[in-house]
Amino acid sequence: MIACDIISLGADDEFVGIYVLSDDVDHFPAFAVTHDLNKTKANLGVFMTNTQNLDLYSSLLAPFEIDVTLIL
Repeated sequence: MIACDIISLGADDEFVGIYVLSDDVDHFPAFAVTHDLNKTKANLGVFMTNTQNLDLYSSLLAPFEIDVTLIL
């Protein structure tokens, strides 16, 4: 359902940002679609707590201008 919410919000021209707290990659395709739908350049980001995957996730999402932030 998170992926559906991300895409639905991304289709709305008035949304200002979406940030998700998650350590998995299930929602990454939804962020990519949202980036393509987004005409307003809203903020898209992922907060994660797993330090092992920070570099990998950052590199996967960088082409879509999606911030990945580590929180402890």
